Amino acid sequence: MPITTPSCTCAHEQLQGKTDEGFVKGAFKLLRDHLGFKLVITPAQFLEQGFAERKVLLLAAVLGSVRAIHAAAAKQERVRLHNACRQVRHSSSSNSSKRAIGGSCAQPAR
Repeated sequence: MPITTPSCTCAHEQLQGKTDEGFVKGAFKLLRDHLGFKLVITPAQFLEQGFAERKVLLLAAVLGSVRAIHAAAAKQERVRLHNACRQVRHSSSSNSSKRAIGGSCAQPAR
C-alpha cells in the first residue's frame, strides 16, 4: 500500500465506483477539507471543455502536495524503523542475536 493512501483514506471520502461528476465532487471535497486547497475552479468547470490552464495548475498543485505528504510519511517511517533497529541492537547482547537482527534492520537499497 502506498504511503499516501492512509492519509487520504482517513478522510472517509469514497471515490471508487462513482460517476465522473460524483468522482470530481468527491475529489474536490477531499482537496478542500483534507488537504486545505482553495479551489479556483468548480467541479462543473473541471468537467467542461476549456479552463485548460487552471486544470493543469490544479493537477500540478495536487501532485506537489501528494508528493510532499508521501515524502514526509516516508521519512517518518525510515526514522521509526531506524530507531526500532537501534533499540533492538542495543538491547541484545549475544552475537548470534545481532547477526539475526542485522538482516532485518539493513538499509534498503536506493
